Amino acid sequence: VVPADSVDVALTTLADRGVDAWVAGEITERGEHPTGATLTGDHAA
Repeated sequence: VVPADSVDVALTTLADRGVDAWVAGEITERGEHPTGATLTGDHAA
């Protein structure tokens, strides 16, 4: 987990070291959701 403004640097650094990496989502406030985490999008399966 890295701050949003560090994503590009983190991905570049990992790629330079041969590590596959991608943005899997973002952390947001829970709001009124009853669970602590909800996976959505292409990687939710």
